[in-house]
Amino acid sequence: MQLDIDRKRSFCAPALRRLLNRAAMLVDAPKILVVDREPETEQGLQLAFSSMGYRTLTAISLAQVIQLAPMEPDFIVLGLTRPDIEGSALVRELREIFSETPILAASRVNETHMKVAALDAGADDFMAKPFDMEELLARIRVGLRRRSVRSEQKTSLHIGELHLDVDKRALSVGDLAVSLSRKEFDLLYILARHAGKVLTHRYLVSQLWSKKVDIQYVRVYVSQIRGKIEANPAKPKYLLTQPGVGYMLCCD
Repeated sequence: MQLDIDRKRSFCAPALRRLLNRAAMLVDAPKILVVDREPETEQGLQLAFSSMGYRTLTAISLAQVIQLAPMEPDFIVLGLTRPDIEGSALVRELREIFSETPILAASRVNETHMKVAALDAGADDFMAKPFDMEELLARIRVGLRRRSVRSEQKTSLHIGELHLDVDKRALSVGDLAVSLSRKEFDLLYILARHAGKVLTHRYLVSQLWSKKVDIQYVRVYVSQIRGKIEANPAKPKYLLTQPGVGYMLCCD
């Protein structure tokens, strides 16, 4: 009888250790919030995220999102096609709740106006459905890396050879100090805070001017900044244009 008990103990101990290790991993695992009304999409994402060691939270309504907010998700995948609320309006609601969490908006309607509306409302990225799972997982990894970097940043930002000292409002490219006007620094700082994300013309105008101005103002300042930070302003390495949408400061 004692031999049987010892055998059971020797069998249970490794299984218990594996269970405890898995529980510990889940506690530390990145939390991905999926807000989508399509059951097949939700199930497919849960399987994919689980295989990557992510913890998946799910919601189909804003009320459920609010309930999950205390769990502080690290990334949000949001389905835009909804009967109860317009997609970009939901993006704005989520951005009010999660000011720094990356939001990837997704829709089966892959049209420029929908992308622009989602990005204007506060989304960080956009993908068309059905998902290319490999691409989606890659975008999530990028979003999680940026979130980690931003959480460590205080009063300075580093993008490649660009170094912005926020307190001193100073910029250097490599070892070279670069003089920027107040508005140029403000624009570059906004782009640097969201490095790797396309910021729309409308968003940039809303952040930089107290009144509505023509987006040509943004183009002028972008051109001036490129002349100061790019080795070849005609073929920019850092400050990139997304035609018809806006601009992005490349962080690669």
